[in-house]
Amino acid sequence: MKNRWIHCAALLVGALTAFHASAATVERMSAARLVDDTDLIATGTLIDEQVVTTLDGSMPFTFYTFRLEESLKGEAATPLLTLRVLGGWYGDEGVLVPGMPTFEPSERYLLFVRNNGTAVCPLLGWGQGVLKFADERASGRRVLVDEHGSVITGLASSDWTRGARWSGREHDADQPELPQAEILGDEERSSSRVPGGIADAARVLDELRQLIRTRRQRPEFVEGRLVWSADPRDVPASLGH
Repeated sequence: MKNRWIHCAALLVGALTAFHASAATVERMSAARLVDDTDLIATGTLIDEQVVTTLDGSMPFTFYTFRLEESLKGEAATPLLTLRVLGGWYGDEGVLVPGMPTFEPSERYLLFVRNNGTAVCPLLGWGQGVLKFADERASGRRVLVDEHGSVITGLASSDWTRGARWSGREHDADQPELPQAEILGDEERSSSRVPGGIADAARVLDELRQLIRTRRQRPEFVEGRLVWSADPRDVPASLGH
């Protein structure tokens, strides 16, 4: 087990609305906003990860490679897409940014990608831009789970509806709890919680495809882009000034 955490805050200049000592503060993203503003919406399975430090050795980036299955908006340049995320383990030290999404090997995700290779986090809204496919123990269904462990039950009024917490979620006692991001306007999120009613992932994806078709008619919708993989050989010299 790695023996030390390092929390990164001061170096995220321009990346956050605000930054507190314990957690990042990011803007709340509705499902409609995620659909409107992303370069690429795709499903994919994590097949590899690599940590590379800045050229001065002061800060790591993790390069996560996904095997993509379906693109719902935009297009990836190749079937394997590598995302660059600030933070990660190198040697015996870990730099973990509160609110930054992390991924597990061989797990499948729904990704909302923007500015890959240039942003400190290429997922729109940080953890809000990732949903994980998981097996719901109580129902036996394949479901989508958000960053807080809540099961997505569908879409209503252009935003996610959420049910109970994922019953298959287990906490690894060897892993310290990383502070979550504070979401500005997150009081709206609680109103979208719907008790009960597990919806399988396939149905939620169908509703998301319909939302994309609907949003495409609106002026605020930004068309998808061709997204290239981040190159592990291309990292900043330093994150300092």
